Amino acid sequence: MSLIRINVTDRTTLLTGELHASFCDRLIASLSAEPSTIAELEHAFTRFTDDPDNLNPLSWLSRFDFDDPLEVSKSLGYEPFDAGLMNIDLIGKTVGGCSTYSTFDPEGSVTIKDEEAEQPEMREFPLPYRVSSEWLFLNSVEEYRRAEFGRRKARLEETPIDVRSVIYGQTLFDFLASRLLKLDSDPTGDETRKIHKDWLLAPLSELAGDTPRQALLRQRDFIDFDLHARSLQWSFLKSPPAEIPEESVGYRFAGFGTHENVVYYDFVRHLICEAFPIWLREDAGSRPSLDAHFSTSITEWLSAENPEYSNRTPAMIIDYERRRKNIVLNPSECIIDENCPICMEMAAMFDTPMFWFLDGSHCDDEFVFSPFGTEDEWDQYQKRIEGFMANYEAAAGAD
Repeated sequence: MSLIRINVTDRTTLLTGELHASFCDRLIASLSAEPSTIAELEHAFTRFTDDPDNLNPLSWLSRFDFDDPLEVSKSLGYEPFDAGLMNIDLIGKTVGGCSTYSTFDPEGSVTIKDEEAEQPEMREFPLPYRVSSEWLFLNSVEEYRRAEFGRRKARLEETPIDVRSVIYGQTLFDFLASRLLKLDSDPTGDETRKIHKDWLLAPLSELAGDTPRQALLRQRDFIDFDLHARSLQWSFLKSPPAEIPEESVGYRFAGFGTHENVVYYDFVRHLICEAFPIWLREDAGSRPSLDAHFSTSITEWLSAENPEYSNRTPAMIIDYERRRKNIVLNPSECIIDENCPICMEMAAMFDTPMFWFLDGSHCDDEFVFSPFGTEDEWDQYQKRIEGFMANYEAAAGAD
């Protein structure tokens, strides 16, 4: 029993047919790219295949197109075949069915092979994947039938929020201006932190009542995990995985990983500590000139090479993360000591890429600027750090 009936739906299309059940895990893994169309799913599938010909199993399924998005859902068949049934609704973000071959889980791994690897133990690699928490997984045909239509209808009625247009745009400018124009001089360190914290914790109607902090953290772990998986894949196969296309929904409405969280922290501090004081000293004297100054400042800062990012531009770092593309170190960046023969030899011989990551270690050590969702999580983390330091100091004193 190795074949399974698969139904895949997007807004106006149904693909249906039978495939080998081993494709199920790879199709689920492909959902980590957040595809919303069948074309995007087909591209995402290439991120989890070791087939040199990049065969597209979805092309083997029968295709039916509809004018009404809800008619797609009503046309689904729920009869299992051989090993079972798997339905994927890209609009409702729902996966469900039944299978004697495997379970449908939002996290797992797929086996990637490299037959050309010199060492036998390096010819197979378990590539991990994780699908975002927005997806619903149901290992039951009946549960899927009950849930699918309602989720699809609800999501068709939603208007996605372009978070970046809010937190990088006029809403941010208005908030900062309302606070900064009350100051008579450059903001102090305490004033800077207070303004920054108040912005991150401000519920915004443009974000449906969420705060910028909530929006920034919502998919942080998910994005970070996917970038980690891509670095493992690149290291194993010695070639970069497929990126998420710029025109895809997964890119345009991408969540924020650690890289953009850190860049955004620096960006807001730049506006508070540098962009406003420059405008104030120039005595521009009018709100329109302040808006223009902020707009110019954001463009210049995002596109300028930044020594704090090894001369990479903030815009490039954000773009790479949205593409789920790793930033690679060149050999010279890996040399810690040019007088160390081991460092020089490793830089010359290393055939596996080394990757560059931001960690936010320079951010203020406060809950609001941390990656933790709740203050209780932050407190527990602080206690672990205190315990570690106490043990370290006790051990050092014993020596």
